[in-house]
Amino acid sequence: MENNRPSNTIINVFLLVVAILAIYLLGTFIFSAFQHRNQDTNEKISTHTVQQDMNLLAFLHH
Repeated sequence: MENNRPSNTIINVFLLVVAILAIYLLGTFIFSAFQHRNQDTNEKISTHTVQQDMNLLAFLHH
């Protein structure tokens, strides 16, 4: 029974790493899919924000 303990720990650590990797990959996949789906909206929003910043800078310079 004593010899069984270290291998169980190794298996647990391995499973933990695999689980973390799986969650990470799933998360990035979902995020990229979501981002790709809403790319047009994001571009519009970012362009609008840049325009607002430029207007603010122009206003501050006057």
